[in-house]
Amino acid sequence: MELMQGLSLHSFRRGAAQNANSNSSVSTPWILYRGGWSMTSISKAFNYIVSTTQEDQQVGKILAGWDSKAEPCLPTLHVFDAVVRHKIQQLQHVLFASAFGFSDSMNLRDDVLEVLMAVTMLHYHDMLKLAPDGPYIERMKRTIKQFSITETELASWAFTIHSDLVARRKSPANAESATALTVDDLVEKQTTLIQQQMEVIGNLSS
Repeated sequence: MELMQGLSLHSFRRGAAQNANSNSSVSTPWILYRGGWSMTSISKAFNYIVSTTQEDQQVGKILAGWDSKAEPCLPTLHVFDAVVRHKIQQLQHVLFASAFGFSDSMNLRDDVLEVLMAVTMLHYHDMLKLAPDGPYIERMKRTIKQFSITETELASWAFTIHSDLVARRKSPANAESATALTVDDLVEKQTTLIQQQMEVIGNLSS
């Protein structure tokens, strides 16, 4: 078998262990047994198996008080009427001014910005207690003052977002629908990234 320059059979073994570990349904002992790791090499195997996004999500759900098998549920601004959404979008345009309005790929998608804005409002009062002098709080205070938005309004919006999250978390039908949309979004994003990578590879080879 011909190997790429700089790679060895050991590289494949290391990559195989990490790839298998990316599946949260596969037990680590299964990986060690299948890979034929001797007891003296167990510590080395664990050095090769680093944390994956799936593992991080599972642990994050537990720490947040969610079930480890719970489907992702993103905060949204669709729960507000047109008047409130307009005020929130004014905030969003100032807070994330460097993330949209470009003519190239530097733009963030509208749905991504919506989630970021919802999260920003959702955790504002918690962060106000934890880090009242932090840059996030100072920026938020300046921006809501600019648009004459009171902290009471902000608190009510955060409560509305949180209530909607809890309601959707308890609704299996809504959870399945939200998951389907999220999967579609991920597929679209992965396709875009692959196309960008192919363009970079094409430019390097030309």
